[in-house]
Amino acid sequence: MWKARTKSLGRLFGIQKSEKLDRVGKKARGHKQTHRCQDDKDVKVDKGSQFDQGGECTPKNCAQDNTKKVEHSRSRNPVLRDFEPLKLIGGGSYGNIFLVRKKCGADENKLYAMKIVDIINFLSQDKIKFLDTEWFISKIVCHSPFLARIYYSFYTESKFCFIQDYFPGGDLSVYLEDMKKLPEREARYFLAEIIMGIQHLHELRIIHRDIKPANILLSSDGHVVITDFGVSKDLLSKGKNELNYTLCGTAFYVAPEIINKKGHGMEVDWWSFGVTAYEMLAGLRPFTISDVEDERELIRKILKDDPVFPESFSTNAVDLIRKLLKKKPSKRLGERKGGVEDIKRHPFFKGIKWKDIGKKATEMPFHPRPVAGDSNLIQKAFDIETLVHSKYEVCTYKPCTELNGK
Repeated sequence: MWKARTKSLGRLFGIQKSEKLDRVGKKARGHKQTHRCQDDKDVKVDKGSQFDQGGECTPKNCAQDNTKKVEHSRSRNPVLRDFEPLKLIGGGSYGNIFLVRKKCGADENKLYAMKIVDIINFLSQDKIKFLDTEWFISKIVCHSPFLARIYYSFYTESKFCFIQDYFPGGDLSVYLEDMKKLPEREARYFLAEIIMGIQHLHELRIIHRDIKPANILLSSDGHVVITDFGVSKDLLSKGKNELNYTLCGTAFYVAPEIINKKGHGMEVDWWSFGVTAYEMLAGLRPFTISDVEDERELIRKILKDDPVFPESFSTNAVDLIRKLLKKKPSKRLGERKGGVEDIKRHPFFKGIKWKDIGKKATEMPFHPRPVAGDSNLIQKAFDIETLVHSKYEVCTYKPCTELNGK
């Protein structure tokens, strides 16, 4: 079973030879069962138990924000059981997300979100690239306060585990379900921070391709971070004007040029941003279908129809969103000669102090309530998810400073 998976795991973690991974697996199986935390006390683990975890780990420091760095334990590299499960906070077809606490090391007691993905669901060539992309881009973007990053990554015999920042406010879609819609004066601050996140991605020559409320996380103080880079595209190896032709994204937010397969670039993110802005202000998306309509009707509306604006929208809001939802990419706000500065200078954002936005120094209008989670039998569920199948645990990580050439 281990050998059958090594090729896909090698692609994901940048190890080219499956033989090398197999040696890592053998080493994991014979690894000394000693666990050393910051206090340098050895913790013995019975061979063959559900906590039997070997393997090596090579995490490095990564910026937690613009001023602080997370320093990991120097006495030894972490393993999965260094993370105490607190509650289940999300899940889907990919697996589950747990709130965890680091139990030892220099970042002891820090809260993280642990995303656990079933390997069996991602072993095909088409699916493995989504994890590969998310892992790679999360390392590149880790210096931006508006983009989610990965601190540790593990794989076991049956799971991929990504350790990321924990955002107690959940995502923007959950917040909008509660609030229905937002007043323009408050929505401007959320939208301004989303703009900064997209700008940072584009400066790194990365297209997100799935901007939507569900991929906008909220901290306890209301600041936003863009996450989920699974369908993102890095243009580092492409020419400046080279286009992409992959059909990807979420149907309600996807740009016309992606649907047409005529080639797309960074301007698709500004279309999705426009749809998100409309949804925040109106409480519904600009292009929707009824229960009796199918996806073909949705596609027709995106390609042909202009959005209808509620009377509650101000003139500036209508003008901003209309320019973001131009069908022709070259005419779209954010893609023209002025680039992102055209969006920042739009009258809708009058009074926004962009330097403060960039530093997250602005007091956000809402502080969302922490998202509830399921704590029932959480330790048992966590054991099943991560520990029973962890005989071949390996943690791999490269510091973002190396990837950025610093």
